[in-house]
Amino acid sequence: MPKTLWQRTKHVASTYTWTFIVVMVLNQLLFFGFCLNPICLIAAMPHVLAITVALGSWFNKINGWGGGDQEVERSPPSTRVVPKRVPAIGPSSEYSDWRSAWSTSIEPNRWIPKGEAENIVRRFPPFKNGSEEAEPTSQYPHFQKALAKEFDAANAAFGKKQKERLSDFFSSIERNPLTDEQMDCCICMDNALQIVAAAGSGKTSTIVARVGYALKEGLVPPEEILILAFNRSVKDELEARIKERLGDFPNVQRINVKTFNAFGLQVIGKSTGRKPRLADWVEPGKDVQAISEIVEDLRQRDPRFRLDWDLFRTVYGRGIDEWDNLKQPQTDVIGKGSIPTADGKLVKSQEERMICGFLFYHGVACPHRVVRVNY
Repeated sequence: MPKTLWQRTKHVASTYTWTFIVVMVLNQLLFFGFCLNPICLIAAMPHVLAITVALGSWFNKINGWGGGDQEVERSPPSTRVVPKRVPAIGPSSEYSDWRSAWSTSIEPNRWIPKGEAENIVRRFPPFKNGSEEAEPTSQYPHFQKALAKEFDAANAAFGKKQKERLSDFFSSIERNPLTDEQMDCCICMDNALQIVAAAGSGKTSTIVARVGYALKEGLVPPEEILILAFNRSVKDELEARIKERLGDFPNVQRINVKTFNAFGLQVIGKSTGRKPRLADWVEPGKDVQAISEIVEDLRQRDPRFRLDWDLFRTVYGRGIDEWDNLKQPQTDVIGKGSIPTADGKLVKSQEERMICGFLFYHGVACPHRVVRVNY
């Protein structure tokens, strides 16, 4: 008996084919005298097809090729995998013994850092009460999710309590009382915390208040606090604000406030035993010359760089000046030429500035006046 669908299909098709041929030949001999006229063939087709279907089905059934009683290979029933729900891990759950094993590692009345749930599951593999065998590692994410949910709720309650308990501190640590978001930034003691805020929204106040909160709660000694700034002016401002607002805390002068450059030099000096020295050409008057030589060398060796550099300084370039004085007018408001070019001339439009800059950078003297042609 055929066992595959392809084998059964071949047998059924061949049965119907031979049945049709035999019935058609007999029909022509009996009724039309083997007439091959197309009209005869068309006239015989309906009852020939009907007889073919009937006889073919009967042949297939008695041979077990197309009926429904034959043995059919069936694929095993698919098993629907039901995802395991987040387990209950409360004090009275079936994981209470496992909970007792790690609960002492969580300090009461403190912020629980993000990532602590993963650390606990990794250090203390979950197990059921009365069992020495840990749960499969495939189930660890479920336990992490359950712990993270529990810790988030605990941190929310802790933050609310701290805002109420330290309301006087948060109201007086800076000139203006801290906002709710600023207080959240102070209380949150995750291993990494990113604060996104616009200019003038109180980022410096938040940093000072966060340091004050850590000192007031005894979370860290002053000498283990490091504040980094991008430039010296911000670093000086932070030092002044800390001295002014946190002067009542003991040893506040031990707080480390540095620029990124100074901190990097300090780290390299401690690790190598020798403080690094800047290059000889990083001196006033020598730095621009050295950079110009590097740029010119790149222009001569790399055509792509030459194109990009010329486009940059022709279209986007501005005179070297103080940062606050880099703005240039887009149009000539006085009508006598107020837009400076690369060689120091004054023109009346940005288009003229670009043309003069292109000519100047290619060694061509810029004409006194650029004629504008309108197409």
